[in-house]
Amino acid sequence: MATSKKNMTDEVKQKKSGIPIYLGIASVWFGAHCGPGVASGKQTAVFYSEFGKWAFITPIIAMVLMGLCIYYSVEYARLTKAKNFRELTDNLFHPYEKVFSAFFEITFLATVLMVVGGCIATGAAVLNEYTGLPIIVGSIILVVATILLSMYGANLVRSASTIMTIFIIACLIAMVVLGLLSPQGDFAGNWTSKSFSEVSPMKAIIMAIVYTGFQSAGNIANAVSVCQGIEGRKESKKAAIIGTILNTLLILGIVFLLFAYPDSIKKTLPNYFVADKVGSSVLLFSYVVMVLLAVMSTNVSFSFSVVARYGEKLPMKPGVKRDFVVTLILMILCVVVSALGLDAIVSKGYKYLGYACIFIVVIPIILVGFKKTRGLYKTEYKTEYKSECKSEHKI
Repeated sequence: MATSKKNMTDEVKQKKSGIPIYLGIASVWFGAHCGPGVASGKQTAVFYSEFGKWAFITPIIAMVLMGLCIYYSVEYARLTKAKNFRELTDNLFHPYEKVFSAFFEITFLATVLMVVGGCIATGAAVLNEYTGLPIIVGSIILVVATILLSMYGANLVRSASTIMTIFIIACLIAMVVLGLLSPQGDFAGNWTSKSFSEVSPMKAIIMAIVYTGFQSAGNIANAVSVCQGIEGRKESKKAAIIGTILNTLLILGIVFLLFAYPDSIKKTLPNYFVADKVGSSVLLFSYVVMVLLAVMSTNVSFSFSVVARYGEKLPMKPGVKRDFVVTLILMILCVVVSALGLDAIVSKGYKYLGYACIFIVVIPIILVGFKKTRGLYKTEYKTEYKSECKSEHKI
């Protein structure tokens, strides 16, 4: 009952704000994607820029696939009234929901550990580069800040998420523009000296699909959680199309930037390397602030999700103490993961997670979603047809 009231309240708020629901879904997808992994430039470097000129094509493939996942998830959720990722997958994969639910649970936990561990590693590396602070000290500072914000400042982080996303986007745009205009970069020269034949297109395409894989579970869950009230198939399509365009442009912007600075691709923090090369102290400081904001926002969001999902499993009364214990356990595990280093987390952890999610999430969501939504369209059409006939009969 409380859940349905909350969903009704959310729908009323969305309608009052004047923002179409499909635009909200696309924005949530974009905001989640625009995190520390993208802000650091490491994800783009590993999954795209390493493959030369193919990096200007493969992001389109990755985001179109992700867009299909979002479309079928949102559309199936609309047709079945599913309110969250668990309800969606239970309905979609019935009668095998127990098997798939177990897979999705493992995928969710792996995603949390990799993403939050990657966030801590990214933030600590940025603090180390900018201030000389030891990695372990930076990690401890980020963990303490995450716990405090999760306990007492979650509402502050959530309410400021839109402003933070706008700030991150503004910083990235400034970095791309200034980086490409700077004499330190050489986009034209690198374009002339490189050719498509230098790299296997198949490797580039596979890495793009793997990128879709590790992005899939979290983004689908986010999209489904905010799609209540979506009115029709056209809106589901608009959400997927707008989100695909925005996220493709986000990746391509960083691809353009790193292409002008080929030495940045092998760095732990490619975008930091570029900001430092450009020579603007304001840009470099803004970049550091941007990454730290992205890290804290992502960490708090995931901490909140884990507390909501697993807090009740602890033999403790609901409240601050229980939330603290869950968050502390999560942070300890994520610090262990972060000790692997950002390079290992992105180049190995994200890749393995991506490969697994291709078969556990991406392919099943698209294929089963396509089949089951078609069946539901027929039922929906028959229901509408019967309603129209009854109305005409009454008249």
